[in-house]
Amino acid sequence: METRWLDLAEAAALHVGERLRRYFLQRNFRVWEKKEEWGLVTEADVDADRTLRAFFATATPDVPVLSEEGTTVYPEDAPGVWVADPVDGTTNFVAGLPFWGVLVAYVEQGMPVAAAMYFPMMEEMYTALRGKGAWCNGRPLRVQEPVTKETRFMYLCSDTPWLYQVDLRYKSRILGCGAYHIALVAAGKGVLSVDCAPFAWDFAAPSLVLMEAGGVVDTLEGQPLFPLKPGRDYAEAYHTVLAAAHPSYLEEARKHFHRRFAK
Repeated sequence: METRWLDLAEAAALHVGERLRRYFLQRNFRVWEKKEEWGLVTEADVDADRTLRAFFATATPDVPVLSEEGTTVYPEDAPGVWVADPVDGTTNFVAGLPFWGVLVAYVEQGMPVAAAMYFPMMEEMYTALRGKGAWCNGRPLRVQEPVTKETRFMYLCSDTPWLYQVDLRYKSRILGCGAYHIALVAAGKGVLSVDCAPFAWDFAAPSLVLMEAGGVVDTLEGQPLFPLKPGRDYAEAYHTVLAAAHPSYLEEARKHFHRRFAK
């Protein structure tokens, strides 16, 4: 049965991603600034969310969808929930940078079971199935130790240097798409990813991909990400998320990230 959820997640991500690719290449979409918070919303985001919901309304009409542009409260009595981000990396999308994608996870009893992340401009589809593994374009994924210390990369969100003093001697990269950062760790192209304020739809799919590739995901504060809790509004719930190739890198980050401002 779980294979069905993976097939649907992959089909949904591909369907929405190809639609977004056309928006991205044509460059003729409207953009709005979000009210009362940082960030952007585009005509493409709204269309992608509507397209994703229509897909699931047809394929799985009894399964609710949790997403940034739609319902943000985790349902009370649903055995399974789709947790999706139709466009992760909207600012990149607006700026014409290729690092953005569609994230879809099927979550059961608060735990991710199947996940698909499609990055159209990179032509990369990352998938994972609980207990079965993770793949990129059908090839198995496995975290790896870097060849040398010089390639011990950590991927940061743009807020990390502002919020934290970081004295960890890894080479840093900021690509502007948290899910892609985690995908790169899962693919053995980095050892750590740090995202200061992701929502459930930002981390549900990439977390499963990384965990099934042999990595670990946790919060800097030590509060567990999973299970997602019924009745909780995930537009108001976020932490600094650490995604690492090995627990040792996660513990190193805890020692060497110092918050600049009191919460």
